[in-house]
Amino acid sequence: MLAILRVKCAYKSLAVPTLDSVRRLIERGEIHTEWDNMLRHQVPALAPAREFVAELPAWLDTAT
Repeated sequence: MLAILRVKCAYKSLAVPTLDSVRRLIERGEIHTEWDNMLRHQVPALAPAREFVAELPAWLDTAT
């Protein structure tokens, strides 16, 4: 998954997100409020946002 994220970010000329940058989104409530709205039509078996957020530290720390 991390390799896919790196390729997608490179393709879109974006920095690979860090745990700190995603935490700021979480603190502002953006992840939870937009989760279903932005992803439900793309991911038929979408996990709840809280599960996604709980998994982030395990692999985003290795993204940089």
